[in-house]
Amino acid sequence: LILVGIIGLFCSLILIQNLSTAVILVLISLFMMMIAEVDWKKIGILIGSVLAVVLLVFAVHSVLPKDWQLKRFVTWENRVLEMFSSKNEEDAYKITDENRQIINSEIAIAKGIHACGPRNSTQRDYLPLAFSDFIFAILVEEWGIFGALVTILLYLCILARAGRVARKCDRRNLVPALYVIGLSLLIVLQAFVSMGVTVHLGPVTGQQLPLISRGGMGIILTCCYLGIIINISNKVINEEKEESTQKK
Repeated sequence: LILVGIIGLFCSLILIQNLSTAVILVLISLFMMMIAEVDWKKIGILIGSVLAVVLLVFAVHSVLPKDWQLKRFVTWENRVLEMFSSKNEEDAYKITDENRQIINSEIAIAKGIHACGPRNSTQRDYLPLAFSDFIFAILVEEWGIFGALVTILLYLCILARAGRVARKCDRRNLVPALYVIGLSLLIVLQAFVSMGVTVHLGPVTGQQLPLISRGGMGIILTCCYLGIIINISNKVINEEKEESTQKK
């Protein structure tokens, strides 16, 4: 209960400004609980409680007068409705203020069929936040399907290598393994959410592409995550060397 309370407090504070980041943290926390072998019944109760609270909050907010509704809630609702709303063919390709990012992102990805080469993108002049949230679309436009597949493969390699380090950690102390899995998931899950939004598999969230999007604090934090993972990996390697030396 203490752990759930701490997670809920931080996610509630983040939720005010960034729903997608709060959701990512909740998912990672649940996954780490599974790795730590928390009782499945408790995890199921936690998931059900979270969903019930979220549905209750949105239901109450939807019946409030418009003057009382929070702007962030309205923004989330509009993005979800924009994602799942059905449109006729003419309106589907009409660029408006609401769909400007998605339409220009899809145009950049479509141009990636014939890659234009690095620094030759034309959609970056029309796509808002092309250097940040939608950098994956520009990457596809310039490097084509090859660039997209290599980018995805690199993130999967980070996750695979982190899993290998976690498996080698001492089973009597799960803390290092949980650090490695949690931090690697923070990087990889954010990356896949960002790429999914870019190709319109989900509503616009504002997630950057780690180590690729332009930014300051985001890059510093990602490098800190990788530094912690490498530090734990070095300790595991040193412990294996000591064990092999003792056996000899």
